[in-house]
Amino acid sequence: TVLLAALLSLPLLASAQAIRCTDPATGKTLYTDQPCQGGQLVVPPRTAEEQRRAAESAAAVGGWYSANEFDLSRLQHILPQAVELGRACVHQDYRSGSTITLLWAGLMQFMQQQGLEYMVGCGSMCMKDGGHTAASIFKRLQEQAYAPAEYRVFPKNPLPITALQQDLNVEYPALLKGYVRAGAYICGEPHWDTDFNSADVLVMMPLSRINSRYARHFLK
Repeated sequence: TVLLAALLSLPLLASAQAIRCTDPATGKTLYTDQPCQGGQLVVPPRTAEEQRRAAESAAAVGGWYSANEFDLSRLQHILPQAVELGRACVHQDYRSGSTITLLWAGLMQFMQQQGLEYMVGCGSMCMKDGGHTAASIFKRLQEQAYAPAEYRVFPKNPLPITALQQDLNVEYPALLKGYVRAGAYICGEPHWDTDFNSADVLVMMPLSRINSRYARHFLK
């Protein structure tokens, strides 16, 4: 059994880490940011170089990494009340819904502590087939979770959707599936990230929209 309360105590800092431990008294699995006997690193801390690059990228575009990929003009009014999600590296043995749940629990606590109302960030889709899968996923996202016009963003390097197949029977990536189930908006067409060869969409979650089932776990 994963002990959610353990992750809630993790500081959400750029250098935070998550270590999987076993409580010797109860035998339960828990997650902590402190070393423990026999513990396994699940989410490593960012290196100083990674933190420096992230800070430089954000500063170069005025403070938001997402602004590297999207015109955020229509979101300017919410950004002072928003937190931006970045990439996290999770040990391959723990890339599951449970781990995402744990990370989200800590994030929600941070947002409540800081009085923030929105989370924004990029959700990625693989481009290994040239973009056909990404285009097909985006078409479904449009039908299921597309944001109202006042929250739309515009990709700086648009994925050429009309030139791609859009009717493939494909599954959402796990992270995007979680966002959509929780109630997030997809705020516009994908940006083609040539560095990572991915198609990225801007995801925005108002806390007021979070699915009640998720809220029972996270918003206490």
